[in-house]
Amino acid sequence: ANSQVAAMDFDGAEYVTFNGVYASNTGGMYVVWMHNGAKGLTFDDCMAVGSATTTSTSAVFGASGSATSPTTYGNNVSDLTISNCDVIGNYYGIVVNGISTSSKARNISIMDNKFEDTYYYGIRTYYADSIKIENNEMINSFRNTANSYAIYSYYTDNASIMGNEVYGVGYSALMFGYSNYSNATAGSYSIVANNMLQSNGTYGMYFYYPNNVDMFHNSVQGGTTYGVYLTGIASTATQNIDVRNNIIVKDGTG
Repeated sequence: ANSQVAAMDFDGAEYVTFNGVYASNTGGMYVVWMHNGAKGLTFDDCMAVGSATTTSTSAVFGASGSATSPTTYGNNVSDLTISNCDVIGNYYGIVVNGISTSSKARNISIMDNKFEDTYYYGIRTYYADSIKIENNEMINSFRNTANSYAIYSYYTDNASIMGNEVYGVGYSALMFGYSNYSNATAGSYSIVANNMLQSNGTYGMYFYYPNNVDMFHNSVQGGTTYGVYLTGIASTATQNIDVRNNIIVKDGTG
């Protein structure tokens, strides 16, 4: 496709699997667009190609309620697997949006993918529950070398962020906010482990108001200011944080 809304449009589609498919949409909004309650979609060993755009209305894989904005919340997708794919180009690589803190996109697996030529966000998830972001590779894959994010995940419960390799991102390799924090199911727990993360910018890893999170065996090289930054406030206490056996290095002075 060329300059279309999407090369592949899943409007409420359910239980569809693609293996070894090539899809491209140069100059358009999405390569793959999922919305209106799409469910049970699997993309394995596919190549999804956008363009070298800097426009924030473009995503390679997008679960969004709008044809013109990849970050519109809604009942967009559940039970989604994107694995062993080449994710090439556009402003966002993969973006998944749920509805709110009380209604999240569930059962999302983003695993073993290779990202190339992304402009701003490699993976961005907002309002998700039971999500795996594992063994993805972003090696010098960002065109925006000053302000890009590799993995940006907010209001995400029961997350497994493991085995990812990031090098050369502009601002932060991992931004992880409000995990198991707001309207989380009882016993919600997240793990960030065995990642190799390097950032040229402010943060290696940034944790904002996390609860019930383990951080184990990560190798992190931060940029100009922080290797790892962890924050919360007393009135809404950050709690049950277990940090073990990480290697953390910060570039710069101070």
